[in-house]
Amino acid sequence: SITINEVNQSGAIIQFTTSGTALSARWVAVGGVGDSTLDVAGVSSDGITWETVGMPASVQWSAVTYGTVSGIGYWVAVARESAVAAWSIDGINWTQASLNEAADWVDIVAGNDRFVAIAESDSSTALRSLSLNGGDTWSTGTIPIGAKAIAYGNGKFVVVEGNFSNSFA
Repeated sequence: SITINEVNQSGAIIQFTTSGTALSARWVAVGGVGDSTLDVAGVSSDGITWETVGMPASVQWSAVTYGTVSGIGYWVAVARESAVAAWSIDGINWTQASLNEAADWVDIVAGNDRFVAIAESDSSTALRSLSLNGGDTWSTGTIPIGAKAIAYGNGKFVVVEGNFSNSFA
């Protein structure tokens, strides 16, 4: 598990600690400050020393997760204010994919041999996109609440609304 110990005023992680056994022998981080667009990600084998790797597009990368589909491990990332996603088997070499609809894609999670991304929304509905093949192709639909974050556990995907008072499983 990763515990975030300190963030700066922009919300960027300054310090974190890890414990347990990682699913992958690699950490991957995406994101920027504010509305910045980047075409790089950070990769580390120990969580301390990081190097940059190229991403397939210069966009507002917002979230990345690791999961498996049919026993094969994938890193999958999404970007805000776009229809851009990317996937990688090693966290270093990335392939661009399309989420089929431009939106404010803010979070992604893996579970049950699939990846689910959500777009931020304060309205009564939010976009979600589902990939069953490691992030290469996506099907997009809606869920009946606004969305800020998504998690997976106990066999369920759970989306949390903006004020964290409602959820949809």
